Amino acid sequence: MSGTDHEKFNRILKGLNELRPDSFMDAVRRVIWEHPNTAGPFADALSIGQIKSKKWLLEELKLCSGGKLDEIDLGSVYILAGWYGTLAYLLKQDPHIHIKSIVNVDLDPICEAISQRLNLDWIENWRYKAITMDIQHIDYSKPFEFPAWSKNKDQVVSHKSDCNTIICTSCEHITEWSNLYRKFPKGKLLILQSNNFDIPEHTNRSDSLEQFEAQTPMERVLFSGELDCEIYTRFMRIGVR
Repeated sequence: MSGTDHEKFNRILKGLNELRPDSFMDAVRRVIWEHPNTAGPFADALSIGQIKSKKWLLEELKLCSGGKLDEIDLGSVYILAGWYGTLAYLLKQDPHIHIKSIVNVDLDPICEAISQRLNLDWIENWRYKAITMDIQHIDYSKPFEFPAWSKNKDQVVSHKSDCNTIICTSCEHITEWSNLYRKFPKGKLLILQSNNFDIPEHTNRSDSLEQFEAQTPMERVLFSGELDCEIYTRFMRIGVR
């Protein structure tokens, strides 16, 4: 995107926000304006397949409650390989899903700034935090202590977050998946997705739902199914480890 196109795109989105204010769209505009080199990957994060898969997650999660919507309480949520934080945004916007806090973990450092911008409304009270680190290095059995900026932005302090729910919608990207899965404690709610899209970076893709089920044994299965995304099939498992 050239500088001129970038400015035109920014003006269009800014004008649309004036006509019909929308916090998410304005956050998207600010992300692309502040990080123009991420426009391509960010477009992938907002692709039809990605959004369709995340909306499917929310729909099936609510069906798992048996229609008792007030009973969906995810507590403290870890979203692993959470990319730009779009799933976090959708989760916290749903009035039927109760969340204490969300920690969005990704290995790519640019994801931290973008996901924090998209979820700015939850940062002030420590309800949302994006961190850059390897998800293999987290001890999921105890509260996770991670560095965060203090409110006056002049020092780094430690902040602790426990974990009630673990979400990973990018299991196909996790090379050492079996090693990671063994670290998830018994009793945790797991919400996991994978797919059969054959590209080099999908080092752990599942060719079928049955294969994904074998990778994710659960004590109590709440949902196991697949979604046709045209050029690939998305698999999802919801249950208690």
